[in-house]
Amino acid sequence: YSIENVVAVKGSALTKDQLSILKRLTSKSTFAFDADNAGGEAIKKAIHEAEQMEFEMYVLDWGEDSKDPDEMVRNHLVEFKQKLKSPI
Repeated sequence: YSIENVVAVKGSALTKDQLSILKRLTSKSTFAFDADNAGGEAIKKAIHEAEQMEFEMYVLDWGEDSKDPDEMVRNHLVEFKQKLKSPI
């Protein structure tokens, strides 16, 4: 799919330890979680934890296009890549 520098977490469980490891490699992060209630809560938690570690953060919002990042990549790759270029 030619998408580089990706880290996947199981479910919606992004931990402080995972963010600490990621911080060693970059200070910038774009979050793309499921488009359901659990994904929304995961985004809030991830932003809260990442703010404490002074990450430059972005969030992908694919609206009604897909339910999760995997589905978006498999079914709407071009749109996914466009959204990566302009996260919120």
